[in-house]
Amino acid sequence: SFDVVVCEFPQVTDAATSLATAHDAKLLLNKHNADYEMLDGYLRERGVPAVLRRRLVGNFREFEAGAIDAADATVFQSTEDRDRFDVGPDTDTFVIPNGCDYQHINRGGDRDAAARECGISGDGFVCVFLGSYDYAPNRRAAELITDDLAPALPDVDFLLLGRNPPSVNRDNVYAPGYVEELSGALHLADAALCPLTTGSGTKLKMLDYFAAELPVVSTTVGIQGLSVEPDRDVLVRDDAEGFVRAIEQLRGSPALRRRLGESGGKIAADHSWDSLMTDYDAVVEALHAE
Repeated sequence: SFDVVVCEFPQVTDAATSLATAHDAKLLLNKHNADYEMLDGYLRERGVPAVLRRRLVGNFREFEAGAIDAADATVFQSTEDRDRFDVGPDTDTFVIPNGCDYQHINRGGDRDAAARECGISGDGFVCVFLGSYDYAPNRRAAELITDDLAPALPDVDFLLLGRNPPSVNRDNVYAPGYVEELSGALHLADAALCPLTTGSGTKLKMLDYFAAELPVVSTTVGIQGLSVEPDRDVLVRDDAEGFVRAIEQLRGSPALRRRLGESGGKIAADHSWDSLMTDYDAVVEALHAE
């Protein structure tokens, strides 16, 4: 017997709706992304004909909107994602941003253990990218780093963290894959990169970077869903040449690195799971009270 059914992914929407109906339970939909936008980017990159792509994306958006209408409450991770849907009057909506393990990452972890795990000394200028490489946007970002940034900056080390890493054949690119000591690995870096060109929702890697107080160079896509101001909180560049210049700018200015890192740290502190989960508690308790 259930009082509240929580649906996390569109693939299980029908099952969650049926379960809630069968148990006369409340249905809480957690919208991590506007998934139809992710589908659109995926189909564009694969050259799917426009007429077919528009139909597929339109159908999927309609499916997502139907799930929102069926839910008793929907949590969005950003106001931008909420505004992408016409939410009916019978559905309560909440905006609770994604979070990070701020306290753990900010403490720094074991830097020496991370260096051994990553196979990198960390003595030079290091740029880090964090992602799961079975996700196509992360894989393309890694290719940009390996094929464009690393050759242009041969005296900069690039560290690719995350599961299913790509094969690399450049002396200044390290791809250790999943690491146990993430906090320490992030603190090996002098700067963090988010060269994503497609995607939706808040990028969790950005919050991890901010928690480590790393200065960040990101695309416009990378800062979606975050209340950040370009050049105050993060350097925003949308092509490889811009990333190269921004990395050189950071390498030459410890003061800029420190200013951006401190600003990011304040943002991450506001996205600590310790505080955000109380907002989720309030949503579930309200549904249960009804």
